[in-house]
Amino acid sequence: MIHTIETRLKLNETQELLVDSCVVLWSTYYRKTWKLWNNQQLKETEIYHELMNLSLFTSRQIGSLINKVKTEHAKIKELSKSQLKQQKAKFLNIEKFIATEQKNISKLFDELNNLKLKLKNYDSINNKSILKEPKNKTHERISKLTHSMKKKNLVLYNKKIKLRRLQKSIHILEQRIKFNKFKLCF
Repeated sequence: MIHTIETRLKLNETQELLVDSCVVLWSTYYRKTWKLWNNQQLKETEIYHELMNLSLFTSRQIGSLINKVKTEHAKIKELSKSQLKQQKAKFLNIEKFIATEQKNISKLFDELNNLKLKLKNYDSINNKSILKEPKNKTHERISKLTHSMKKKNLVLYNKKIKLRRLQKSIHILEQRIKFNKFKLCF
């Protein structure tokens, strides 16, 4: 018995085999039509004549098959365009994040160098009372800054990996849209 959302048919075994063979035939020639339209990029009339020469379908069925393929192809193309826009926006956001974090790391690095310089000059200062912080507090801040920089660098490294993957994905989508060739997923 065939159960689908649309219908609940009670078929005997012969009817079920017949329906099954029709579904297989339709599916097979849907894929063939897709290849002719998408991969070989033949014109509608060329596809029509090629399928008519097989003598498997009526003129109306072939028209329906071609229309279904054209509709699905157009849907996939539009989805690819919107996906490309989303990925480009995501790419720009990640680039902005990386630029901001690199500036932050640069500031932390400058602060770290200033603290190291302060520590180096600590012994040469005669009057220790003019120093704002004791030596051990400076060491503690250096340690925290170093840890913070390492964490930020790790985050940046991961974001750059993500950026490269996204860039590759964007390139693939652009090529598919440019050449008007998309993958059929069934």
